[in-house]
Amino acid sequence: MALGRRTEKVEDERGRHATAVPERGYVHEPTTHAARNEVDAEEQVTTATPSASSLARGWIGVFAAWIGISLAVVEVILGFRLGFLLAGANPSNGFVDFIYDISDPLTEPFQGIVSNRGVDGSTFEPASIIAMLVYLVAGALLIALILAMRSGLAPHGDRVVSSRTRHRERVAHED
Repeated sequence: MALGRRTEKVEDERGRHATAVPERGYVHEPTTHAARNEVDAEEQVTTATPSASSLARGWIGVFAAWIGISLAVVEVILGFRLGFLLAGANPSNGFVDFIYDISDPLTEPFQGIVSNRGVDGSTFEPASIIAMLVYLVAGALLIALILAMRSGLAPHGDRVVSSRTRHRERVAHED
């Protein structure tokens, strides 16, 4: 039994040419005539119109991404603060002073929970670590809540799916 393969050019309604390779060719069998169906070309077209809920899902995802970026920035600033305090960085340096100025309001609510420890000119400030943990947990919960709201919105856009298959019959020839 021999299996034949063939390649054809097919023109669709837009004038484009597509190459179709049939899955099966015709089969040569010495004693029987059998008709085989070949798939000449297959096409599936899907069209979707965005609905208001799908647009809202997109904007909610962007909002969650911005919260994630903001959380990362806060964590980096607090990490710099902790690192500078542990290294005993010069507070009169412009960058160090800038980090202390923008991180003071972030650590202020957590000052006094655990007292600071000073060793050889450096300071260990537990308020920075507590602030990092609290902001990380709060940000993760907020992002999870936002993404849960996003998944709750069901898309109701108009969707059209059409499928078209063109078959060609082949007749087996006797050898």
